[in-house]
Amino acid sequence: MHQKKTGALITASVYLGILAGDSPNPSQVEALLIFAHKLGLAFQIQDDILDIEGSTEILGKIQGSDQIHNKLTYPKLLGLEASKKRAEELCEEGLGCLSKARLQSELLENLAKFAITRCY
Repeated sequence: MHQKKTGALITASVYLGILAGDSPNPSQVEALLIFAHKLGLAFQIQDDILDIEGSTEILGKIQGSDQIHNKLTYPKLLGLEASKKRAEELCEEGLGCLSKARLQSELLENLAKFAITRCY
C-alpha cells in the first residue's frame, strides 16, 4: 500500500527520465528503478513521521490525522524511532544501488537526503 502512493509518482518520474535520456544499459535502468522504489518508500515513511512530529500549521492538515483516521502507517507498525531508521536505511540502499551502477549524482543524493530530512 505504501509504495502505491507517492512512491509510484517518484518511480514514474524516474522512469520517464530514463525514457527521455540516452538509453542506459539494462543494469543502470534496474538500479535507477530500485533507487526510485526505495526513495518513494522512504518519502512515504517520512510523511508518516511528519504526521506525528509536524505542526498543523506547517503540514496543512491536522497533526495526527493518520492516527485519528486509524491509518496503517510505518510508525504504527514499527514505532517512531524504527521508522526513522528504516527511512535512513532505504535512502542508503537506494544510493548504494546507484553507486554500484556507476550512476552517482550529487543531485540524486541531495534528493534522497531531502526525502528523509524534510520537515515541510
